[in-house]
Amino acid sequence: MKEDSKKSPAVEDGSYLNKVVWNVSDVMKYMGVTKDYVYRLTSNKLIPHYKPMGKKVFFKRTEIEEWLLTNKVNTSDDVESEVEALLYEKLYGQKRRAAV
Repeated sequence: MKEDSKKSPAVEDGSYLNKVVWNVSDVMKYMGVTKDYVYRLTSNKLIPHYKPMGKKVFFKRTEIEEWLLTNKVNTSDDVESEVEALLYEKLYGQKRRAAV
């Protein structure tokens, strides 16, 4: 059987990835969401954006990339290490030295 080699529109037209300033359409492609969702994020002031003329919405690509990486969810190992460090500090009154 031959595999379907079609790519998503966002992958086929990656020209927006080289732009510094994005419009709503670029953000939609990058995030894989609808226009309504992007506008909802802007109206609720949840996503960094600019309105230089009061109506059209623009986004700085680097700010969107940074925004998407906020609110990191720690792995179980991260949480376990943090708990161990806090317990060590509580028990011994000093911070644990990093392993070399």
